[in-house]
Amino acid sequence: MVGANLRVTDLETVNLSNADLRNAALIGANLTDATLTGTILTGATLSGANLTRANLTGARMIGATVTRANLTGAVLTGATMTRATLTRATLTGADLRNARLTGADLRKADLTGADLTGVDLTDAKLTHVTWSNQTIWPTRWVSAMRGRSEPLPDGRYRIQGSGSSEADVPVPQVPAS
Repeated sequence: MVGANLRVTDLETVNLSNADLRNAALIGANLTDATLTGTILTGATLSGANLTRANLTGARMIGATVTRANLTGAVLTGATMTRATLTRATLTGADLRNARLTGADLRKADLTGADLTGVDLTDAKLTHVTWSNQTIWPTRWVSAMRGRSEPLPDGRYRIQGSGSSEADVPVPQVPAS
């Protein structure tokens, strides 16, 4: 299925475990409740795809484009998303434990209630990421994310600054919860 054209395809509840979908076009595809464990999605385009509650445990999404995709409640445990583009993606309540997001672009993504325990965010772009008190950051990033965020009227927070996860920028401190 390398390079497959699955644009705007209804793949709800499909099991594509360990499939090779390198460079596949899944733009606008419906993958709600799909099983994609161990699937190779390197270079794939999933812009605007619905991956609500999809299981992407151990998926390889290196350099994938996941712009404006809905990953609400998705399981991405141990997924490799190095250099992936997740701008404006919705990852509300997503399980990203131990995922690799090295160099990933998460600008304007929604991480409200996401679990990022053990995630590698080295060189990730996090400008204007939205998060909440229920978001679990990797231990070494907790104070940095709080220090770089501004409170929003709805009780969530938005990361400010240059965009690099390791940037040291002066922004108002978010009160500890």
